[in-house]
Amino acid sequence: MIKRAFNNLDSETWRSLSIVLSAMALWLLTHPYTGFDFHDTRIYTVLALHWLSPEAYARDPFFMFGSQDSLSLFSPIYGTLIKWLGLSFATMFILLSGAFLWLLAAVQLANRLLDHPLARATSILSMTVIALNFSPNGNTFFLNEAFATARSWAFPLGALAIGVWLGKNKSLAWGLALVTLLIHPLIGIFVITVGFVLQLPDRLGLLAALLSTMLLVVAGVSKLGVFSWFDPLWVDFIREHARDVLVGKRGEARYDAALFYLSLCCLAARTTTDNTARRLYLWVALLSGTGFAVAMFASYWAPAKLLVQAQLWRGMWLAALLSPFAALQIFFFLWRYRHRSLGGDDAWYASASVWIALGGTALLLMLTEIRGCVLSVVCFLGWFSSRHLSTSLSWLQSHVPFLRVAMGGLILLALPRFWVEQQIVAGTLGFPQWPAAPEWFLALLWGIGGPGFIALAGLFVYANRSASLVASICLLVVASSVWDTRTERDIKWAAQMDSGSRGELGRLIKPGDVVLWGRRMPVRAWYELGTAHYASPTQAVGFVFSLAKAEELLRRTALIRAAHALEQDEKGQEFLAREEEHNPDAIFGFFVPISKSAIMKLCQDAQLDWVIVDANQASTTDVAVVYDAIEKQYVEAHSCARYRALGAQG
Repeated sequence: MIKRAFNNLDSETWRSLSIVLSAMALWLLTHPYTGFDFHDTRIYTVLALHWLSPEAYARDPFFMFGSQDSLSLFSPIYGTLIKWLGLSFATMFILLSGAFLWLLAAVQLANRLLDHPLARATSILSMTVIALNFSPNGNTFFLNEAFATARSWAFPLGALAIGVWLGKNKSLAWGLALVTLLIHPLIGIFVITVGFVLQLPDRLGLLAALLSTMLLVVAGVSKLGVFSWFDPLWVDFIREHARDVLVGKRGEARYDAALFYLSLCCLAARTTTDNTARRLYLWVALLSGTGFAVAMFASYWAPAKLLVQAQLWRGMWLAALLSPFAALQIFFFLWRYRHRSLGGDDAWYASASVWIALGGTALLLMLTEIRGCVLSVVCFLGWFSSRHLSTSLSWLQSHVPFLRVAMGGLILLALPRFWVEQQIVAGTLGFPQWPAAPEWFLALLWGIGGPGFIALAGLFVYANRSASLVASICLLVVASSVWDTRTERDIKWAAQMDSGSRGELGRLIKPGDVVLWGRRMPVRAWYELGTAHYASPTQAVGFVFSLAKAEELLRRTALIRAAHALEQDEKGQEFLAREEEHNPDAIFGFFVPISKSAIMKLCQDAQLDWVIVDANQASTTDVAVVYDAIEKQYVEAHSCARYRALGAQG
């Protein structure tokens, strides 16, 4: 029966199956599983643990003043998965289900936006691997992450909603958009907006967009209610210590990346023959660009609280999402019409204008500062003035081949640099995790800066269907076997928490106590002990939403630094050479003191219950010494309640 079913599949289905299996294998190879103690996963995990046991984390500064997930359904879902599956399998489920949805969205968008089989296959494979950064300063946020967060579901669900909107099932598209909004409001609101304007006539949509932008600007200037302005000192603090809340940090805003995505969308709209796709490209470019512009307005001229906290630059994720499809649309358009005109002898300029605009985009990538922006805008005018080229620059008609060579050379020089830079910024994508494979093969799987995806797609589009399917299955099996890259220590730690064991320290420390732990902080207190942590740079995430939270963390950080200074005065400079996990020069960073006198100073704060440090040979009998099975060493557990009682007696 199975054999008969496979024999009934047509060649298109065989090809699609091979591409999908290969894409999933590529995702596994380029997104190794590193556990739940990585990047933003640790934040979303503690949010889920707090949902499961709010009283245990109530005194953690991350939750004392409200948490960032109050408007999201992700924490209840993630918390339920943790309760059913344990931390490790819950995180794996989020990652793998997110990968499946991302792949499904890539297939949907490829089928709706591209009409060439090779272009579709290339876009699916490239979307599986690439990580495009859409942060205004190129630091934090990118598509296709390798760690579990609410974004793991929100991005693919939003992308899938847009792909479905291009078809006929509008009800399903609205449902997906609504789920995206409930999972991650700052992502979903832009999907809802795109869906709304796609249903309107262009003129009415433009009017709505213009009026909305004007209202935001006027509200930002008004300083009324939620649009009241941040204090200038607070704005400087945010700009200095929050990497991607405001546009521009010490003048490092990435205007080139934003303009690059917008340029590709506009050029793709110019070259596509599908009116629905054209409207999508243009609307995404308009909405993403407007959001970025309003964010710039709030960052430099009107720091209204709601405008700053809304972070409207996040809408750039839509332009970044469509940019690979747009690039392939442009590439195959130019390839298809390289030897003939576009509808007549006098229409040669339509192709020439695209080449000139692409040259401007290449200049933008090569010269990231202001001169690159100016030059790219000048060249990009070719997109708007193609008819004038046929008269004022008629000499180009006989020199179009030279134009292609020149502009193509610029693109070849600029695109690899931009590609590599994007991967470096993304931080998690490198060569696939397959040590036994030769480097040239790994480079092919990674895309070799982009063109490799076309070559790899060609193998699946034009090769024998049985051979390509077998190769895809083999690649998927190998990728699955090497996906989990955790160390033995991390696996043991995860197994301990999944079993419900809180270790020997858990017998001393009750859920709800506040702990300062110097090793792997704050996750060992959060996950292993299931309780609040005193202070760490990790807990400063999202401080822009709460001035009280930032002030409390700064107060605690200052106390820890003062205790460490006391320790230095007593013990000498050798403490400066201690290896610590966090940068003490950062505003929320510090060295954890280990001397008893310094810890006693820390314990003057009634908000602190326990201080855990590595045991030393001078440990006294009045301190609990516990064996740490994870680090394979003894640690001291100092009870602040006891120290405060001794201080009161003395």
